[in-house]
Amino acid sequence: MVSTVPSDTLPETDADAKRLKTTASSSLNKLFRACSDQMRRETLVVLRTKDGPISLSELARTIDGDTEQARMSLVHVHLPMLDALGLVHWNRARESVELATVSREFRGLLDVIEHER
Repeated sequence: MVSTVPSDTLPETDADAKRLKTTASSSLNKLFRACSDQMRRETLVVLRTKDGPISLSELARTIDGDTEQARMSLVHVHLPMLDALGLVHWNRARESVELATVSREFRGLLDVIEHER
């Protein structure tokens, strides 16, 4: 069978192949880490339904009726992690957050997560 992958996308050396594999593995690990916690999954699903940034208070209220506890958890654990992973844009000064532009694979994963809610 003849490969239909364009030659300019194939790795030229073993080092190139290893770099591509490492990048893919890193991206996959990032997605799994982000989705390993229920509050982070809920956060990503809620943000996906919004057109632009929402307030931290609105996010906390939407995720959990106990907004103070949810807010503390979001501020100190989940939003910093999601922001560091490049999945959300969190403006701490304005207390607003929005979903970052994400890959097609991640959008597919969000589809599955949202369907399982």
